Amino acid sequence: MFNVPIISVMSRGTHPSAPTSPQLEKRIRQLAEKQISPWIEGTQVTFLYQGTSHTREVELAGEITGWHSRGLYLQRLPGDLFYLSIILPRDARLEYKFLVNGEWTLDPWNQTRLENGIGGKNSACVMRDYLGDVHPHWAPDIPHGQVLKESFQGGALPGGRDLYIYLPPDYEENPEKRYPVLYTHDGRDYIENGKLHWILDRLIAEEAIEPVIAVCIDPIHRFSEYTFNNSYCHMLVEEITPMIDQHYRTRPEPEARTLLGSSLGGLVSTYLAFQYPHVYGQVFGQSSSFQFYRERMVNTLRDLPIRPVRFYLSAGCLEGLIHANRHMADVMAAKGYTFRYQEYNEGHNWTHWSHRMAAGLKYLFGKNENE
Repeated sequence: MFNVPIISVMSRGTHPSAPTSPQLEKRIRQLAEKQISPWIEGTQVTFLYQGTSHTREVELAGEITGWHSRGLYLQRLPGDLFYLSIILPRDARLEYKFLVNGEWTLDPWNQTRLENGIGGKNSACVMRDYLGDVHPHWAPDIPHGQVLKESFQGGALPGGRDLYIYLPPDYEENPEKRYPVLYTHDGRDYIENGKLHWILDRLIAEEAIEPVIAVCIDPIHRFSEYTFNNSYCHMLVEEITPMIDQHYRTRPEPEARTLLGSSLGGLVSTYLAFQYPHVYGQVFGQSSSFQFYRERMVNTLRDLPIRPVRFYLSAGCLEGLIHANRHMADVMAAKGYTFRYQEYNEGHNWTHWSHRMAAGLKYLFGKNENE
């Protein structure tokens, strides 16, 4: 590792001056000749960008800055070469971009690029010790379930929405068998970006979880529906869940119904379980947006009698809502809930949620996870 000024991951600053160490400049230029960015040595990560005479400034922005400008400017060397070094945990995975003269730009020397879930891509820095639970991919050598797309028109909320219904591989083969159900918010995203169906296929094939039906529900007005919207809750409880029970071989007991959601989907999943514990007995919240109406959610948890609901909550240490998730876990522990809370050195994105989905599914549906 070479001697370079280290900037804390969440540091703030103004335009830094160019370094004066000849040894440092030589090393930076050696890295630039290889056109590799970022360069990882232990916990130190160096980002490089080759600008032009028209490049005024280059700034690192991404999950560690909340995708805002926070003053993480790259230093400029003669020849319009820019660099910045930061410290990251050895098992972290960071998505980022450069702000070049205020314009969002992928790292041109980093070929690791991931779909960001909103129609674009991010550059990704993957540390040496990073290891996801299950990297979702199509496995041709195992049995596969089927995903059915259905249109739903309810009375509680106007407008039609799509449901993506996953049936496990043995569903047609066992006409007498009944299955637990996983109700999932942001339905299409969990299929297209999260690859939930591929993960379920693999975990079922490995006998890591029992076979499960998944009902993936698309939102129409996402923010309003997922923030304490009683009409949305009524739709799920009084319309969608009874319809699924009527048309598919489900287990109707609350402990066989699980709510899954990420971000705002985790928030509404938790709220639903607090309000309807006689319907839903388990919750899997990924990076839940507990920072929205935080006081209301905490007061609801404290004021209501303890519910017979199991929770699996996870969050990323590189996302801004980590503190709200930690606080919620503390309040749940003080209240006496049965739950597991897990943190990962990742951010607020679908790659994180997809790669870490298996742990929560094993906890809630696993054959040996009875704690």
